[in-house]
Amino acid sequence: MKLAVLGCGSIGSVVAKFLSEDFRGADIVVLDKFTDSCKNRLSRLGTNSVCVDYVDAGDLSALASRLKGYDLVIDSLPGYLGFNAMLASIKACVDLVSISYMPQDPMELSEEAANADITIVPDAGLAPGLSNVLAGRILSILRDVDEIGIYVGGLPKENISPLGYVITWSAVDLLEEYVRPARVIIDGGVRYIDPLSSTEKVHIEGLGEFEGFYSDGLRTLLHTLKGKVRRAYEVTLRYPGHLSKIRILKELGFLDDEKIALDNASVSPKEFTAKVLERKLRKEGIKDLVILKVVGKNKLGSRIEYSLVEEGSEHTYAMARTTAAPAVATALLVAEGELSKGVIPPEYIGMNTELFSKFMNYLNKKQIKIKMNFEERT
Repeated sequence: MKLAVLGCGSIGSVVAKFLSEDFRGADIVVLDKFTDSCKNRLSRLGTNSVCVDYVDAGDLSALASRLKGYDLVIDSLPGYLGFNAMLASIKACVDLVSISYMPQDPMELSEEAANADITIVPDAGLAPGLSNVLAGRILSILRDVDEIGIYVGGLPKENISPLGYVITWSAVDLLEEYVRPARVIIDGGVRYIDPLSSTEKVHIEGLGEFEGFYSDGLRTLLHTLKGKVRRAYEVTLRYPGHLSKIRILKELGFLDDEKIALDNASVSPKEFTAKVLERKLRKEGIKDLVILKVVGKNKLGSRIEYSLVEEGSEHTYAMARTTAAPAVATALLVAEGELSKGVIPPEYIGMNTELFSKFMNYLNKKQIKIKMNFEERT
């Protein structure tokens, strides 16, 4: 079996490591524009059996040509390249699992993917991803679901200066969370909310109080839940005080997309800010913390809560592990032919008892433990 990983950042490198552990005998290649840094990352993880090769993921024709002949691809590229990866997989007729936080709607490509006889699973990481799978499971268990809420945070274990944050994934996609309108379901319909327009206090048992803001994490759930639930939303968690500082950056224009001239170059303030944050906030040896809570309620007051709290080590971020593991669990299902052709939302895995069991067994194997609490009222 031939497998490819697109992108070798902090998450893509862990995806490659997990693939090498769980797809025994497979030929695994990591494709990236920056091959030297890829090799260094993989070496630090002890993943020496994975090959590294060059690709420019922004060149659709070159990417499609490079993907031909592979059986399965996992896309861990930044969001602005994710849709390109899907188009390339369709052209190359190769199955794709994506964790890219793309602004486009991947469901638009479902017919093209089905015609190419391939399976594409978008948003297959932590949140969106695992959150969608758990939401799908809630839909399969709880009758007449009225509300689904997703709470997620990737944070340093301690509230460290200056932002109470460290970079554990794409800095570009991190900034997207603050500027991309958050799509939520209110009164059964999709609404758009400025993510920085309001904050709420969220208490997480055993960890204390956080501040939360609406983020665009429902993704494929917007299609799955529309007209079926009264309310659905994702709230991203940060330490208190974080969002007021981000608002200042936004008000000063540091999150703008429009390019400005600087000497002989042209760069957008958001790209510049991402580079600065990448340099200043990616700190080795800082343990991170991942929090995920998915809550479903019905009109009778019955309630299901799935929760995960994962602490990173000095060598591997919890964000990387909890994003890579759902992606590889999904890849195993695709490789086994368990999912239909076309673009398949990850929540469909949660809706199927057998698929959900296989998915969760893989997470357990990677020591990622999900707790469930069910309060039923009749």
